[in-house]
Amino acid sequence: MWYLCYFLHRHLDFRRQEVQALADTCGCGKEIEWRIPVAGNEDSPFWYINIPMESQAVSIGRRAMLVKGIYEVWGEGTTWEECAEEIKKYPEERITPYTKENTTFKVVVEGFGKSITREEQMSYIHSMTFIDFQGKVSIKNAEHTFSLIKAADPTTNNGLLGDILQERFYFGREVAVCDRSVIPKYNLSQRDFIGSTSMDPELSFMMCNMTGVEKGSLVLDPFVGTGSILVSASHKGAYVIGAPHTEPAAASHGPPQLRGRTICHLPVQRFTLPVSRVTDPS
Repeated sequence: MWYLCYFLHRHLDFRRQEVQALADTCGCGKEIEWRIPVAGNEDSPFWYINIPMESQAVSIGRRAMLVKGIYEVWGEGTTWEECAEEIKKYPEERITPYTKENTTFKVVVEGFGKSITREEQMSYIHSMTFIDFQGKVSIKNAEHTFSLIKAADPTTNNGLLGDILQERFYFGREVAVCDRSVIPKYNLSQRDFIGSTSMDPELSFMMCNMTGVEKGSLVLDPFVGTGSILVSASHKGAYVIGAPHTEPAAASHGPPQLRGRTICHLPVQRFTLPVSRVTDPS
């Protein structure tokens, strides 16, 4: 099924590669298809991706650091009115399971390239009377989230985004959003020790994704430094081993229990593990 893959506008060279690597991990890498954005610019955050099963789309969307969300699009257009007409044509059997009675939902309106005022957001939501929402609104614990995403015309944001997109509306059901809670959890400012080469968690988690690190993997970092990559790999449930090329930063500046030691988190037993090679993406 085709989904809208809404990327974060950062690390542009690695966005699709990360998703492809996660698809390989999910076992559907060879079946993934991409459709170039409407504006025809590969730097656009709005790509369509064909993923065989929704469960795979959920797994990919939740793990990818550079994906804001994955959506089943019910309608799109250059204006809200055009988008609304497309929604009305969407198959009822695809809509009803998520709008029927005894369900809870919420609608989110957001902009890319330009903020949308609270008044504008409510205006769009109140105009959705043609969608037969029979469930109850739940802001905090909604079963289903519906998103209206408005991509701004470059002329309305002082040309900051160049020609990477054109004004366009997307409306659909949220299938998955990335779990970026690991970013503040492992933020460098929260670390007990860091060095001049410490890597921020977004990059280290992205690198682990691109190399297929998962629970039970074995990750060896021969230039461990302050252990940024191993922190991310360990969070994913991998067995990690770190060795210094020279005197490790962790040994010089780390807590007493690490000083002068090689970082190792590996049970002493015989087993076979999938091995991941994680290297600097630059």
